[in-house]
Amino acid sequence: MARRLICTGLFVVTLCAGSVTPGVVHAAPLPRLAATATGLPFVFVQSGITPRALPIQSWPYNSTKAISLVDTRPHDRYGVRMVLIGGKLYNHPFSQASYGMQLLNGYRVTRDPRYLARARAQARRLYDTRVASRGAWFLPHRYPFRRHGVAADPMPSPFYSAMAQGSALGFFTRMYRATGEPGFKATADALFKSFLLPPAKGLPWVVEVDTAHRLWLEEWPKDGSPDFTYNGHTFANYGLYDYATLTSDPRALALFDGAATTTLRVAGSIRLPGWISRYCFTHSVRSAGYHGAHVGQLLKLQALTGQVAFARWSDVFRLDYESPMFTATVQLGAGSHTGYVFSSTGHPVASRTATLARTGRVRIDQRTRVYGNGGYWFHVTNGTWRGYLVREAYPRAFALNAHQTVIYDPARGVTIAAGARVEAVKISSTGVVTARKTFVLAAAVSTQTTARSLIDGRSTLRIESGSLAGWWVVASQVHLT
Repeated sequence: MARRLICTGLFVVTLCAGSVTPGVVHAAPLPRLAATATGLPFVFVQSGITPRALPIQSWPYNSTKAISLVDTRPHDRYGVRMVLIGGKLYNHPFSQASYGMQLLNGYRVTRDPRYLARARAQARRLYDTRVASRGAWFLPHRYPFRRHGVAADPMPSPFYSAMAQGSALGFFTRMYRATGEPGFKATADALFKSFLLPPAKGLPWVVEVDTAHRLWLEEWPKDGSPDFTYNGHTFANYGLYDYATLTSDPRALALFDGAATTTLRVAGSIRLPGWISRYCFTHSVRSAGYHGAHVGQLLKLQALTGQVAFARWSDVFRLDYESPMFTATVQLGAGSHTGYVFSSTGHPVASRTATLARTGRVRIDQRTRVYGNGGYWFHVTNGTWRGYLVREAYPRAFALNAHQTVIYDPARGVTIAAGARVEAVKISSTGVVTARKTFVLAAAVSTQTTARSLIDGRSTLRIESGSLAGWWVVASQVHLT
């Protein structure tokens, strides 16, 4: 278990993350920056990553649509989000702040004042429950909690979380942007100060530096027992993005850079090739849901920073274990196919083999991995193999049309070698394949892509310019930068 390192030295060592390939982060030194340039009491690795301006609908928690005003999650009579534990409602700062940002987005999209009123209710609760310590404001969690559900690893009550601090920082920053009311800016300033404090036993803290000088925004800070939670660290950094883009505060910019650099540098340690990534850096806990969060967060960091390294890692994590929530029609080729039922440890406990005289189709409700068994498997919901898993194997067994599309922002470069044979399709707005073509290129091509999708069982990229514009090409047949 790594120990904390608090800076009392003179310099912040700055390194460059460089380009990323699966499992590798290349580093090269940049000039040192004097700690007095930002006044931060930490030594941590940076790589020159800066926030990128984005349209408001692309900010974390935002979209082009408004959430419903009918809240189906636990909340009190004031419409404030809560957590229900043992039949009792408790304040939950992260839920209140993230819900508040969704409400602000709803207000932006609809201009319905009810969204803003409910966002104010979340803000009021966060303000009323704040705790002051060392010149900063912290948001307490006053309910029983055990890290990873382990009885021997309880959090103290109250406990504090960088994920909640960062989300509230982003929320109050956005409340100030939306209303212009100086009280919201003052609250954001006080919350930001919590990121400027080193760990202190018996006092609230949420930031620490590990022995490799990596900056961590701790979701579950506990004296002498770091957790280094990957998703919570990045959620917290979203708030630093909001605050840094509003204020240009050099301390916020340095913290955002350091936290983003950590996200890149530990990705290879969080990852388990071909399987679910680790929830945290210290323990071996794995969660399919949080693996999906890692995939999305890395893609969002590409948008927030413009750095392609985050998109590369998102691809790596996605190809390791894509979300199993997948409804589709699967085409099965003529011939023999075997379906399996596996135990929780990946051992087959039942099988069913049948032969198709000609191409057939089945419905599935999952495309998933099975531990210890390579590739992806389809969970069939009808016909001969109903309830069994059939292995994906293009072109013998694959899901028809387009699924699991993701967007790259900014666009990524694509190069295609001269003489390359490239298979391509066009799809409708609903993902149905409408055209197919094979291109043989006389000369090398440099173009761009903004999206990836699984189409007819193969990973494909949408081409944005040149003779292939509008076509989706098989990713393995081109080079993606």
